[in-house]
Amino acid sequence: MGEAVQLGMPLISGFDPDSLRVFVELPQSIAAIARSKPTIRVVLNNGASVLPMKTTFFPIADAGTGTVRMRLQLPQAQQSLYPGQLVKVAVQVGDRERLLVLATSIVYRSEVAGVYVIHSEKMVLTIES
Repeated sequence: MGEAVQLGMPLISGFDPDSLRVFVELPQSIAAIARSKPTIRVVLNNGASVLPMKTTFFPIADAGTGTVRMRLQLPQAQQSLYPGQLVKVAVQVGDRERLLVLATSIVYRSEVAGVYVIHSEKMVLTIES
């Protein structure tokens, strides 16, 4: 009330909660990998993750930071999100094959950690430090 209005000045602002986007600045090396095979997730504050509907890379890099801007279009009806909220973006940059062992299977003897491996007739302690 009583504010002067000029040509081109926005009068009101709003947002559509069904059309939210996430902007992220990626290092150029990660952006190149994400362009070739994008496996990208948006991780929300409650731990849930959302797959974006569309991924857009801006065709210019920031000379000061060496980053490339990426825009992720989120699916509709994300009730727990609102504009300006911080979220995490997970970008898969590679695959690694490894053997996972339950933490309860690890045996600690002094400063040595090991895992028992059961063969057909005997039990062998495999030591890994």
